[in-house]
Amino acid sequence: MAEHLYTIRLLELDREIYRKIQFIQYVLLPCSDNKTIFYLLRRGMDCSQKKMADLLEIDIKKLRNLENGSVLPDSEIIWKMSVKAGVPFSLIVNDLNGLGEEVSYLLELLGDNERRKIFDHFKTYHEIFG
Repeated sequence: MAEHLYTIRLLELDREIYRKIQFIQYVLLPCSDNKTIFYLLRRGMDCSQKKMADLLEIDIKKLRNLENGSVLPDSEIIWKMSVKAGVPFSLIVNDLNGLGEEVSYLLELLGDNERRKIFDHFKTYHEIFG
């Protein structure tokens, strides 16, 4: 029984790691119309503006302003985006050093095979968009 619960916990951990790494790919995508990480993440999560605004408990106008960069997120919005959507803090605030540390930590949690798959995934993005 304990082994089964441990396996379930590892699967949940793997899902959470992959989810965070999935969000990190949006930083690598070019965005020519000056949209912010809020726009890229919402589109990547396949959310409508209403659904994302509801998730963050803000009105749609505030979300639109966040997406086009006319306002900066306050600490409550950053916290909600991280906790409710699983987006790394460093990604939201565009802290590249922090993001590098987070990626390093997440990769350490994965096995060699999974880590190789993630590196291949990032390498493909770099080749396409780099």
